[in-house]
Amino acid sequence: MTPPGFQRISELVLAALERKSDKREAFLESECGDDQVLLNEVRSLLAANDEHDALDLTGGMDQLAGGRDDKKSTGPRLPKRIGQYEIIDLIGEGGMGVVFRARQDDPKRDVAVKLIRPGFVSRAMAARFRYEAQVLGQLNHPGIAQVYEAGTSQPDPGTPGGGPQPFIAMEYVAGRPISEYARQEALPLPGRLALLLSVCRGVEHAHQKGVIHRDLKPANILVTDAGQPKILDFGIARATDADIQMTTLPTDSGQLVGTLPYMSPEQVAGDSHAVDTRSDVYALGVVGYELLAGRLPIPIAGMPITEAILAIRDREPPLLGSLVPSLRGDLQLIFQQALEKDPARRYQSVGDFAGDIRRYLDDRPIVARPASTLYHIRKFARRNKALVGGTMATVLALALGLIGTTFAMMRATAARDAADASAARAQMEAAKSAAVNTFLQEMLGSVSPDLARGKEITVREVLDRAAKKMEDGTLKDEPEVQGAVRMTIGNTYGALGAYAEAEKHLRAGLAIQRRALGAATSELPRALDALASLFLATGDYAGAKSLFLEALAIRRTLLEAEHSEIADSLHNLALSDHHMGELAEAERRYREALIMRRNVFGAEHTSVAESMFDLASLLNHKGDLDGAESLYRQALSMNRRLLGDDHPEVSHVLTGLAAVLSAKGKFIEAEALYREALANSQQVYGDEHPALVLLLNNLAHMLKRKGDFARAEPIQREALAMGRKLLGAEHPTVITSFHNLASLLLAQGDAESAEPMFLEALEMRRRVHGAEHPRIADSLSALARLANMKGDHEKAERLYRDALSIRRKKLPSGHWKTAVTTSLLGETLSKTGRREEAETLLLDGYGGLKDNPHAPDSYRREAWQRIAELYDAWGKLGKAAEHRAKLESSTNPDKGESEMVTEK
Repeated sequence: MTPPGFQRISELVLAALERKSDKREAFLESECGDDQVLLNEVRSLLAANDEHDALDLTGGMDQLAGGRDDKKSTGPRLPKRIGQYEIIDLIGEGGMGVVFRARQDDPKRDVAVKLIRPGFVSRAMAARFRYEAQVLGQLNHPGIAQVYEAGTSQPDPGTPGGGPQPFIAMEYVAGRPISEYARQEALPLPGRLALLLSVCRGVEHAHQKGVIHRDLKPANILVTDAGQPKILDFGIARATDADIQMTTLPTDSGQLVGTLPYMSPEQVAGDSHAVDTRSDVYALGVVGYELLAGRLPIPIAGMPITEAILAIRDREPPLLGSLVPSLRGDLQLIFQQALEKDPARRYQSVGDFAGDIRRYLDDRPIVARPASTLYHIRKFARRNKALVGGTMATVLALALGLIGTTFAMMRATAARDAADASAARAQMEAAKSAAVNTFLQEMLGSVSPDLARGKEITVREVLDRAAKKMEDGTLKDEPEVQGAVRMTIGNTYGALGAYAEAEKHLRAGLAIQRRALGAATSELPRALDALASLFLATGDYAGAKSLFLEALAIRRTLLEAEHSEIADSLHNLALSDHHMGELAEAERRYREALIMRRNVFGAEHTSVAESMFDLASLLNHKGDLDGAESLYRQALSMNRRLLGDDHPEVSHVLTGLAAVLSAKGKFIEAEALYREALANSQQVYGDEHPALVLLLNNLAHMLKRKGDFARAEPIQREALAMGRKLLGAEHPTVITSFHNLASLLLAQGDAESAEPMFLEALEMRRRVHGAEHPRIADSLSALARLANMKGDHEKAERLYRDALSIRRKKLPSGHWKTAVTTSLLGETLSKTGRREEAETLLLDGYGGLKDNPHAPDSYRREAWQRIAELYDAWGKLGKAAEHRAKLESSTNPDKGESEMVTEK
């Protein structure tokens, strides 16, 4: 049985045991549905439990199971026997259990026997205890204390009020707690890590069986004299939940005892639904940290329980390297990731955690990465809620990968270079990683309430202080660290929308790294990517492409043919080509990057979703609305699962999908998606950010297509004003907003205001894009439509022919926009009386739209209408009637071409 199947059966059995017998069948049929195999398996396990229900489980066990006689004794009396086990002595007591050391009759061996205290025994509790023991009995691993038997004991003859009591017999382990063993044996670092790896293997075995420990600590991990660690009480925490509660609640003095220092933040928060295998990862991280540093990551001795819980939930442990300098670098990163507060940022399995430890021991690259600037800033905000002003929300843009791979964080760690660099270089990179991390933590931890003195301190102000430190010569004697920090500051400025400051630091960081590193390391391509991504954001597509090409060339000399960073470079180049209107080359690179990312990461990964998103955007621009919609929906579903509904990447995909639905005329669904994306983005960025410019532009465009001009215009003006303020008047997205406002005014009949705006947009596009970008054709077509409305058909013809030339050259063969332009040119010639030539163009245009699955219906209907009007004017009334018969009784409010912007 697979672990998930086993886990599901366990959950159903335990849930059924909590219900009355006459209610169980209906519950099971409801939960199992059509899964007859699952239903039969659960029924059989419940039937086995029912055999025990005839026993009287309510009798007292004061003498047998630790009952106290206050007049004669301060401890439990030992029974002589429990089943086939001769009791030797008492091992320990919990809140509801007593554990004895015993001798088994056959085979002859020492065992540990645990019983439930009297007063806790009910039918449901006994059945649950017994079932859990059966589950644990299936764990068979040398690193786990074996469960031998679950049964019901009979009291010694003459025991007052005696009655059957459930017990579990398990392997007796003679050993020392793991931390004590390591200290007494003076184990060196590799030996301590090997010991921890052995524990990880045992925990991983249990997780594969669907069992979580939930109480890992040195006292539950004993090491025998032969050096074999044994995990005790595996899963007993689940079988006897109250036992854990009793041993971890405060004592009468308000102090803590028990296991709290090893509990994960989600455990101390009391969120049982959030506790999963990653909680055991956290506990192993605490145990390992203690093994290496000789102290707990978050000491809580002497704290009241409420303060201790807050400390575990919010306080960051000291970096391992700050306690033991030799542990800086990869080991420090490994335990940082194991001890992440957020389970989603933690190692996702014990196997992943153990894998990085093995890679460290084998001198291979590790998977763990330094925490990003975003993460440090988030923690800064949590520590200083009263100090962080309104711009805090905008810093979350770091999570976006804004505009493709915009502002990718510098991942300065020895691991990425260890595979192709010398050991000395790897040590230098590890030291640099630690130095960068330390600088960032000091930067974000430097603002105290005393310094603020009641004034709001924004993240931007903290960043400005860090930037000034760099300008003042901080780290000038450590050029590689200085370059990495410069890149980090530049990336952060970029995510805040402060592009001028970002460019200054990114250029400086790149220059420093070129001098210090040359082209022989993977650091330089990341620096090139960061500056190129900024160029994408500011509209310098040619500059971005040049840097992306350089980064790709370096990576191909350093890395294997299929590598995640090579896929990143291909994707980045596709973005450049896409923006430059080179759609065929962009599509080729997008698809190559998507295939490579699937091969590297698997089918379900955020990088795969990113490739789907940008390829969908390109298909939308090509006119393949169905293909775009399919990819957008796949990316949306994947990002919701991986990132959650309120993540900025989800908002991006919502925007793209809404644009396609708007183009298909599905305005109700499109508007709902836009509103969701807008609400999410405003929560992340605040009320002003470049990402909102795109969203507002597209929402206004959709409302215009719908014919809701009154709501569209103020939104379009807001998008334009915000874009000009944040991006400048000649940013491509701002030009699109300006063009769309002109189109909206024309649709409302204000040609006088629209014409100079169309002309200004055309001139800006020529300066930004060059003479033959597809956006130039959009501007020419809008001006041609306006010329026809004014009766200047000669000018309209010239403009349409120029637009048609660009679209035939730049758009894929058969694109619906080319067909629309052909039809409009035919209409223009018809107005001048050149009917034969007009007929040819109108029929060609209609032919390009008639069977084109990507063409919007409104344009197809307009093409039919133009042909009918030609034949009316020509006197060919029969042909006119034939084409009018094809028209549907609907209107198209979209007068004047406006544009969606679906890229990030």
